[in-house]
Amino acid sequence: MSAGFFRYLFSFAAVCGSLDAAASKEGEFVGIDSSWRIATGTLEPALTNAALSFSRRVRERYGIRLNVVAGGAPGANVIYMDIAPERNPLRSRIVASPDGIRVTGATALETAQGCYRLEDEFADACVAAVKTGERTYTRMFSPRMTHSGVGIDDFPDWYLDEILRAGMDSIIVYIADPPDVSRSGKLDVPALVKRCSERGIGVYAYAWFHVKASKMHPSDPGAKEWYDEIYGSIVKNAPGLKGLVCVGESVAFPYRDHAPVNYWWRPRKGGLRSKASYPCPDWAEWVKLVGEVTRRYNPSFEIVFWTYNWYRAPEDERIALIKRLPDDVTLHVTFEMGDKPIKKFGVDTWVSDYSVTRPGPGTTFSGEAQAASDRGLKLTCMANTGGRTWDFGIVPYMPAPGRWRERFANLRDAHRRWNLSGLMESHHFGFAPNFIADLAKRFFTVEYDPENFESDLRHIAERKFGAGCAELALAAWKDWDEAFLWHSAQSADQGSVLRNGPVYPFVFPGEEIPDPLNPIYEYHDGVKHGCGWKYTGTHFKFAAGRIDADLKMHALEAAALKRGVDKFAQILSRADASHRGEAVKMHAHGELMHRTIRTLANAKRFFAAGLKKDNEQMLRILDDEEENVRGMIPVIRGRRELGWEPTMGRVVTEETLEWKLRQLKSVRARITGSGRKEAHR
Repeated sequence: MSAGFFRYLFSFAAVCGSLDAAASKEGEFVGIDSSWRIATGTLEPALTNAALSFSRRVRERYGIRLNVVAGGAPGANVIYMDIAPERNPLRSRIVASPDGIRVTGATALETAQGCYRLEDEFADACVAAVKTGERTYTRMFSPRMTHSGVGIDDFPDWYLDEILRAGMDSIIVYIADPPDVSRSGKLDVPALVKRCSERGIGVYAYAWFHVKASKMHPSDPGAKEWYDEIYGSIVKNAPGLKGLVCVGESVAFPYRDHAPVNYWWRPRKGGLRSKASYPCPDWAEWVKLVGEVTRRYNPSFEIVFWTYNWYRAPEDERIALIKRLPDDVTLHVTFEMGDKPIKKFGVDTWVSDYSVTRPGPGTTFSGEAQAASDRGLKLTCMANTGGRTWDFGIVPYMPAPGRWRERFANLRDAHRRWNLSGLMESHHFGFAPNFIADLAKRFFTVEYDPENFESDLRHIAERKFGAGCAELALAAWKDWDEAFLWHSAQSADQGSVLRNGPVYPFVFPGEEIPDPLNPIYEYHDGVKHGCGWKYTGTHFKFAAGRIDADLKMHALEAAALKRGVDKFAQILSRADASHRGEAVKMHAHGELMHRTIRTLANAKRFFAAGLKKDNEQMLRILDDEEENVRGMIPVIRGRRELGWEPTMGRVVTEETLEWKLRQLKSVRARITGSGRKEAHR
């Protein structure tokens, strides 16, 4: 795929206005025009890059050319960038006057962040102008790390700039075979680290070698040498790495028998099992050894130990492990998972994997965060605050700002209560620039008043869709907030229809699901781990006993999503040319979510009718699903930002939807007796 394709995918809409719009506020604003220039006080690469990026953006948005002078000086009509002492190392400062603008920060990275804040102030004013006076912006969390939303471990320069612009400061790359093979092949990690360092961006490696890691317990003879060869080699190859993210399922090792446990990972050779789902005491020994071998090559190297896999284990076992961990480990906990089930229509609902249906913190996070605080351990969390979750795997973010506001507020509270210091913004679905992430950047600023959220959201709606359409947009987003109150975050749903959208195939109960049209398989050490909708298995796993309750929830969610879609359809008919593009994108976004829920409900109805062998009902369901899929085809046409996920590729397209129609036709033929089971290519 071309760079131009991804530039399109992550493009921002141009903001409104001209410099003349600020004239009525004379004395409060200082306007920028082409007589201005940018000067950096040092030749620090991160400053130079931020200055050049800022200059490009001002030219693209406002048609103003600003020359960049590296190593220049402050003066009239100069935006001056430099490093200056600050009490807080995460602080930047803007001082604006009619004579010039100064942007400084505690480090080159923070000065760059200040430069992006200046760009935000332009956007808020809808003109290349800022208020006079002095203000500071203090980031609440660091690191704020993300996987790539372009492709697995693909980080072009322009995308790194977008990460910084979103207030993030670190990236994560997979190591699937130490020291330098990622999930997408051999990776020049030192070169990536160098490019990132020139922007002030940190690079974390993500240990992801399931089979290789299962070879040796840390107390086995020769373990230190072997761990050095595996884990140490990652840092030896690229000493500039900041740290290693370690999660049980990806680095589990042969365990000692401490207690009988049910394990979800398959047996290894020789009968050994990994204990990815069990917080056994051996993990403390493992963390200590991994820290020792990696810090031989970088004394400040960080081990980020993620407790994701045992969030449902008994609390006393989880806390006991935290008490045993070395002092120099960073504890990483998922924010919303592990909470108690909530009854809806008489059945339990819960979060199986990343979801915005619960704001968090879950009871697992609260307990482990308190244990980390008691120990004085550094605490970070998986928060998905890049805006994307597994609620819909084929949309770039969840446009439910009210739900996100709750999470943002609770993360701020976790910072206060337990010294939560860093965030993981996304997992392998990556990050795409979006207005939810823009709101997160504001919310995660110490000086920000959360009471301004509604006015900020309104301002975003006005910029995107025009002042005359903002009220409708806000109402539509509230509809989508409501939809997520009824959304399923159960494994069977998340790993099937919700991960793949309306292309998910219908089969008879007990039959294997056919492969996708163009499946992307994952191979590791010769083991085929699955593809697309076979992620959670080869058969439908819907629990027959809860389908009626699920369908009631799906109906409520679908109705709320449809109300929002209809409001954006009204916006489409009213928006002027400068705002229509954003309205088209948001309308299509909602359509894909709505039609995905229709498919989820139809799949369960079809499954239930199949169990009863009710052919007439099955045919009616096929009729509805065919209409649903056909309606999606014109919506997805040309919508490159939708229907795609880095590890699965392009899932929802005209081609795959046409494939789904053929698959439905074949199922219909089998019901009516006019066809036979066959492959659908």
